[in-house]
Amino acid sequence: MQQLLDNAQPNQARVSGVEGDIARLEELIAELRGQMTQSNSGAGSLAQVTSQLRMAEVDLETRTLMMQEALQSLEAARTEANRQVRYLSLGVNPVPPDEPTYPRAFENTILAFLIFSGIYLMISITASILREQVTS
Repeated sequence: MQQLLDNAQPNQARVSGVEGDIARLEELIAELRGQMTQSNSGAGSLAQVTSQLRMAEVDLETRTLMMQEALQSLEAARTEANRQVRYLSLGVNPVPPDEPTYPRAFENTILAFLIFSGIYLMISITASILREQVTS
């Protein structure tokens, strides 16, 4: 438009055609700007969608960071558990003996017999001493 008006005697038909083109382009630009900032068909404006997208990206980054921290914590706990398992596990499983070591029925029977015989002898000696004391 400016180029046409720079001429000393511009062609009026071309100037009006260019002015019409400029008016149509400005209307198209205004319409597109309106679509970007105003909601249409319930989808929300482009500015709203962009702000929601930015918020979702920030939330995604936060959740990703939280997930990475949780995975690191899980790996640290797994390593600590594996380190402690070494103290809890047996190096070699014990070999069971051919004969049971406990209970020892025969030895316990003899031990009980000896203890009760000792008690019987103590009681019988005490009783005989008392009888002898009473008779004298």
